[in-house]
Amino acid sequence: RSSDLQAGDELLRVVAARIRECLRDSDLLFRMGGDEFTVILPRICAPEDAAFVARRVIGAVSEPVTLHEHEINVGATIGIAVHPSDGLTADALVKNADAAMYSAKEAGRGRHAFYSGDMNERAMRRLELETALKKGFRDGEFVLYYQPRLAAGSRRAVALEALLRWAPPGRPVVSPGEFIPVLEDIGMMPIVGEWVLRSACAQTRLWRDEGLPPLRVSVNVSPAQFQSASFVAMVERVLRETGADPSLIELELTESTLLADTDQAIRTLAALKVLGLSVSIDDFGTGFSSLNYL
Repeated sequence: RSSDLQAGDELLRVVAARIRECLRDSDLLFRMGGDEFTVILPRICAPEDAAFVARRVIGAVSEPVTLHEHEINVGATIGIAVHPSDGLTADALVKNADAAMYSAKEAGRGRHAFYSGDMNERAMRRLELETALKKGFRDGEFVLYYQPRLAAGSRRAVALEALLRWAPPGRPVVSPGEFIPVLEDIGMMPIVGEWVLRSACAQTRLWRDEGLPPLRVSVNVSPAQFQSASFVAMVERVLRETGADPSLIELELTESTLLADTDQAIRTLAALKVLGLSVSIDDFGTGFSSLNYL
């Protein structure tokens, strides 16, 4: 939508301005494309100076951004390559800084990393994985497994949890721990998450049409999905188009997702309740859990 594009452009301008404030007049800043920026520091005495600038940029970018009355949390991950040890040409330096950035992402967001020789191989494996994931989703290689939830007393199934798996042809099924973080990094979780919800809703409708006893199905929701302004509208659209019974759909959220913006979370949960869905909290107690938040 045009409004989403305008908000995205505005966010990029805010981030660029914050990065610029961390730099000297002699430093160069330019956008590589998407949400990637490159900084050239032509006058540094030691590599540690670049790390100091990287920490300043990460701190500045991580401050919440308010757009159209909505508070947005952003972050930065930085890879650093130093001339001449990490490359003699501009292309080599950019490539190696990119490899260092992937290494920093593996250690967790909001970090920086210097380039080292083995990073290119890791970066290439990561790029191959991203390409395979995108192709796998297009080619229908993603599948849902339904894990029963049993009542402790009767040992009877009272609900099911929809679990996403990647099943590349000719290879073992890949567990979500190996590819979900990559989907999140490359921004595919919203579209994959909608596919998961749509598939689970369609499956409950199919079971109902076949006359099977109704079982509630739990679907995991990623932070990127839940925090999207269009999330509730997407859920409503999927329910309408699949004809699923909302009372049989449970959205499973992690505690940290709900704590990211509690006011927004409350509004979203209230809207989901109106739709007739139920909500469960996963990993409760791993964050800042309290009865007040609950």
